[in-house]
Amino acid sequence: MLQMSGGSAAQSSTLQCLDAAFSVQHETSIQKFLLKMRDHMPSAHKKFIETISEKSSIRSYVQKSDDKGLKQCFNQVLEAMIDFRSYHLQVVTKYVVIMSNRQTRNQDYESLSKKGTGGTSLLPFLKSIRQSTTEKLVEQGN
Repeated sequence: MLQMSGGSAAQSSTLQCLDAAFSVQHETSIQKFLLKMRDHMPSAHKKFIETISEKSSIRSYVQKSDDKGLKQCFNQVLEAMIDFRSYHLQVVTKYVVIMSNRQTRNQDYESLSKKGTGGTSLLPFLKSIRQSTTEKLVEQGN
């Protein structure tokens, strides 16, 4: 049975699969939350992501390669993920944080930005995930 904890991109099999395939590892508290969100995915998706996490060595292979084109392609995928995460941060800010602020003027902006629908510290959580992705870019050499 599929369970949901509220609207959260952390439940996206696609994003977690990309993180696994490209060795994007997040800080411990975020990683624990993402692992918990896998319980809300179809079981086949969860198993696939676990297998990719255990078997994938794309980043390691690319780092060892002398092929600058391969490294450039790897980084282009990560840059697309970073762009997506930046856009997601903008959408959440515009449609969750700001709209909530308009509806509850008696609360301050800080209190509204603290918790997302998945129960995380919303904006710091999203920024940290984007930063973790940025840290996996590989050196392309000269």
